[in-house]
Amino acid sequence: MSSPVFICANAYGAQYINAHGQAQSAHIAAEAGATGIEIRQELLSDHDQPLETLGDKIAELGLECHYSSTELLWLGEHLNDRLHAAIEDAKKLKASLLKIAIGALPSEETRRDTLTQLAKWLEGSELTVALENDQTSGGGTPDALGAALGAFKQAGIKAGLTFDIGNWQYVGVNAIDAAHELGRDVIYVHCKGIRREGSELHAAAPAPTELVDWSTMWASFPRHVKRSIEFPLAGHDSPDHDSSQLVSNSAAWVTRLSHL
Repeated sequence: MSSPVFICANAYGAQYINAHGQAQSAHIAAEAGATGIEIRQELLSDHDQPLETLGDKIAELGLECHYSSTELLWLGEHLNDRLHAAIEDAKKLKASLLKIAIGALPSEETRRDTLTQLAKWLEGSELTVALENDQTSGGGTPDALGAALGAFKQAGIKAGLTFDIGNWQYVGVNAIDAAHELGRDVIYVHCKGIRREGSELHAAAPAPTELVDWSTMWASFPRHVKRSIEFPLAGHDSPDHDSSQLVSNSAAWVTRLSHL
């Protein structure tokens, strides 16, 4: 049995999305046989408005929708008020999952009090919150994510973890070790290889050796966990990609990851 594969809109490059809108990414994902599309807050433009229409288009294509927000959960010892608007946007898109980073782990008292407010913002929606390991030492470690998820469970908020395979390298954590520690709570996997260029790390299609490591860590996740392509599918960033080539590239990776 194959597993569900999503495609992140940013996999087609910011220039392409800025020129054509994220609905175009959804059309490509549907033609490539993907299960769903991840809409990115940082790439929203006039092409994507109103969000209710974008959500309708995604549903008409038979795709599920996830929403990736740039808003952090906590800002110091405070809940990020802008997260309320992100939740409303996710509802407009008919998204089933809202992906956020925690920022940095606040005190236990703050976690308890702020998540009570977050639960009120989520009332009446079917959204699942997926806490992602980001590229910072504050919110991108297994200890911080485990503690944050524990607070969500105590608050009775439907939540799990987005396991970004590549992001662990930014904080010096071995992804296989992180999978062993957190795997049972993972509901969504962000798939991307990492290449070093000088002192910088960049997302890239996974090398064969990386795919071997991915197969190893997959045993730690729930069976048929949702996964998403977040590495470049276009080779380079351009507004003028041939859509048929994007479909072909996407379909090849959808098939490969669906059987990983």
